[in-house]
Amino acid sequence: MTHGLVEGFVQWQLQQGFAVASINRALSTVKLYVKLCGDTIGQPEQVMIRGVVGINHKDQRLVDERRDTTRVGRKREKAVAITHEQATRLKTHPDTPQGRTRCAPAVPVA
Repeated sequence: MTHGLVEGFVQWQLQQGFAVASINRALSTVKLYVKLCGDTIGQPEQVMIRGVVGINHKDQRLVDERRDTTRVGRKREKAVAITHEQATRLKTHPDTPQGRTRCAPAVPVA
């Protein structure tokens, strides 16, 4: 394994549209495995692989603006906002045994 291969892996993930957090997590995992390999990978190469940097969280927006695909899968980039009225309706439970049972606070057993 070489540092060029690791850098290429990071660039490939960017091109495929992986989220920045996923790219950084995969890079961290590769670096950990390289560290665990010990002398199997030469010391100079280990240092160079550890020198491969991920994407800074502050630069995430800039990176996403430059590429066509910014997400893989159905996960949303930002949370869905709901109104106060919608939240109140979601918290309101029917007056049925099932509704009361799920919402009732736990009663300590004496």
